[in-house]
Amino acid sequence: MQINSFPVLLPPDPFGSEIDDFCDAARTQLSKAFLPFKKPQPQNEGLIILEVITDNLTSVGIVCLTNINDYQENKLQIHEDIIGPKLKKQKEYLIKQGTFIKPILAAIEDHVALTTWLQIERQKPMFKTFHSLKRQQIFNLWLVDDKDAILEVKEIFNTKITRAIIADGHHRSAACKSLFEEGNTQFSHLLTAYFPVSQLKILTFHRIYSLYKQTDVNLVLSNLSLHFELTKLTDPLLPTSKNEVLIGLKDEWYLGIFKNIPPGKPDVIYIDELLPSIIDVKNIVNIQYPEDAVSILSFVNERKDNNPVLALSFFPIPKNDWVKAVKDQLFFPPKSTRFMPILRSGLTMFDFKNNTPLPKD
Repeated sequence: MQINSFPVLLPPDPFGSEIDDFCDAARTQLSKAFLPFKKPQPQNEGLIILEVITDNLTSVGIVCLTNINDYQENKLQIHEDIIGPKLKKQKEYLIKQGTFIKPILAAIEDHVALTTWLQIERQKPMFKTFHSLKRQQIFNLWLVDDKDAILEVKEIFNTKITRAIIADGHHRSAACKSLFEEGNTQFSHLLTAYFPVSQLKILTFHRIYSLYKQTDVNLVLSNLSLHFELTKLTDPLLPTSKNEVLIGLKDEWYLGIFKNIPPGKPDVIYIDELLPSIIDVKNIVNIQYPEDAVSILSFVNERKDNNPVLALSFFPIPKNDWVKAVKDQLFFPPKSTRFMPILRSGLTMFDFKNNTPLPKD
C-alpha cells in the first residue's frame, strides 16, 4: 500500500487538553471551528502515531495519507453499501471546505515490523495529548517527522501490508474518489488512520424502522415468527450471543433467535435479506441508527403514541466473522457496523487546497 506523510493540522492551543468543544464544532462546520480561535497551522510535515484509550481498550495506530489508487484498486477495501444522498452531501462538503477533518478508520492485520516500528517511535517524547470528557477518551499523539523513520514505515506498508479494510468512512472515501475521477486532482489522497484488527472492537448495532400508522403490526409480528424463535420480554435485554436479536415492535419487546441463518453470514446481512418478507418496504417512513441501548429504549418510548416502530439490536459481529465476510465479498447494509476506537472530527486534519502537490508513489 502507498502511504505518505502530510502537513498535519491540529486543534489550536486555546483548547488546551480538553478537546470536545473544538471537535463538536469541527464536525458541524469547519469554518465555525476556526472562529473566534486562531486557525490551526500545519505542524512539521510527518505522520501521526495515535493512541486512543477508552475504558478497557487501548488502540495504537498511524494517521497518514493513502494514495487514492489503493482505494480504486480495492487494496483499501469497502464492506458497506453507499447511500446516494449521503455520498452527494459528502462531495459537496469536501468541495466547499477542501479539508479532511476526520481520518478514515481502516483495519489491517497485525504485522511484527509495524508493531516494532510503532514501539520504537513511541519511546520518543509525546507530541500532544487531548482528553474527551464527553466520550471518556484520551488521545495521545506522536509526530513522526524524521525522514528515515518515514521511509521505513512507507516501505513496511509498500511491501508487507497488502490490503486494509475500511471500518468507518465509506462515504468520505467514495466522495474523495468520485471528485478525483471527475478531474479534481487535489483529492488524490485519503486521510487514513490504520489500526490493527486486534485493537478494534465492534459495537452492538441498533436500527429503528418508523412505519406508517396503517401498518398491520400483528402481520409484522407473524412474519417475524417465520424467521425467529420469539420470546416475549418484560424489559429490553441486549442479545448475549450470535444469532440473537432484541426486537421491539410498537411497545413490546422480544428476544429473537434466527431459525435458519446461513453459515458464515453475519446477522446484519441476513436480516437485510429477510426484511422484505417481514415489512412491506413501502411502509417504512425512515430509519434511525441509535448509538446505544439507552437511545433505542427512549426512542421507542417517545414514539408509542405516534407511528409504530420496529426496533432491532444485534449482538456485536465477532471480528473474525467480519474479516471473513469481507474476504468473501459479502456486502453489509449501510451503517451496520460501529467500531472502537471512535475517532474525533478535527483532532487531525489535512487541507487539500493549501498544500504543494504530493509525490507520485
